[in-house]
Amino acid sequence: MGRLSVNPTKMQFNLLFCLFILSGTLLPAQVIFPGDLNNDGTANYLDLLPLGVAYGQTGPIRFEATLNWQPQEAELWPFNLPVSGVNLVSVDADGNGVIDSLDLDAIAFNYDSTQVLSLPPPQPYLLTDTFPVEERPTLELRFNRTEAAAGDTVEVVLFLNIPDPEVFPPSNPPTAIACRITFDPTVINEEGIRFVAAEDAEDLMFIGASTNNVDFGRSPLPGQLEFAAAGRGQGALAMSRPVGKFIIVIEDMILMEGSPGFEINDALLINLGEQVIDVQVEIDSLLIVDTHAPMITNSSLEAYPNPCKNSVQICGFGAEKRKVGMFDSQGRLLRVFQQWGQNCEELDMETYPAGIYFFRAQGSGNYQTLKVIKQAE
Repeated sequence: MGRLSVNPTKMQFNLLFCLFILSGTLLPAQVIFPGDLNNDGTANYLDLLPLGVAYGQTGPIRFEATLNWQPQEAELWPFNLPVSGVNLVSVDADGNGVIDSLDLDAIAFNYDSTQVLSLPPPQPYLLTDTFPVEERPTLELRFNRTEAAAGDTVEVVLFLNIPDPEVFPPSNPPTAIACRITFDPTVINEEGIRFVAAEDAEDLMFIGASTNNVDFGRSPLPGQLEFAAAGRGQGALAMSRPVGKFIIVIEDMILMEGSPGFEINDALLINLGEQVIDVQVEIDSLLIVDTHAPMITNSSLEAYPNPCKNSVQICGFGAEKRKVGMFDSQGRLLRVFQQWGQNCEELDMETYPAGIYFFRAQGSGNYQTLKVIKQAE
């Protein structure tokens, strides 16, 4: 009777070889979306931070790479970001095997696009490790003037103040900063907003986004600017310096003096180790004035009743022909009418919500203003 001989070593080798082939087909590949450098599901200004941390790193090329917002398989790189744990293959947005300023194009091309199909799945960009300092850096919003009127151009400078550079080791300096800037969109002409790089900033990369200057994809909400700056693998933010500038134009619907309501939100400063450095914010004052308008004269205008409900009668126009504008409390023009030959004008207020309204009657070389309060029913 014949015997069956078995070679255990050969069987083990064949089994291991089959398992290797099988594992290559079953295990999920890394899937990235170009522009979502931190794999949080959105391409936006925060994606510049990982680029600053990993700048200059190299790894495998992503074959058939494209900047299109679509899932793309890629080979894992040997390194992850130190705190968030994101693999550097996501930071190499253009897939050329080098993390550099060319990867910025993918962020701009896909700005504010969202995704849920990357592998590993997208996670919030949460940095849990901190680098404590006694004297906190300050992100300042500076204006090149203290007053501005309708049609004026204002420079809004972002300045990073580092009070004690010596607390940061040369191997782990401040590397990237990001924030959102909000303002009253009725005061600023958003179509005229421009971002310009800070002077002598060849060592920095920037993102400055507003509602009108994102060329591809969607853009930030009205009344909001998104900003980020990062060094090109150097200690570019280790010293006090300007980090960016927006050019704004004051809207031409301003009625009263006031503030454009600038605020800095969600300021985030990180070092080369992706640790968070606590940063405070400071905003200079900017007063909106009506210096280009005709001279204000003592107003003879009166309103009856005031406060009012469904209607109001405005008196005191006199015989001179006047152009009368009605504005809300934010300075937005609601209606315009001509008045002449009558001392009083009755206006229907029923369709307007409760609040404060202003009337401006402009004649030859002067104007008069009147505040009217509408009460709720």
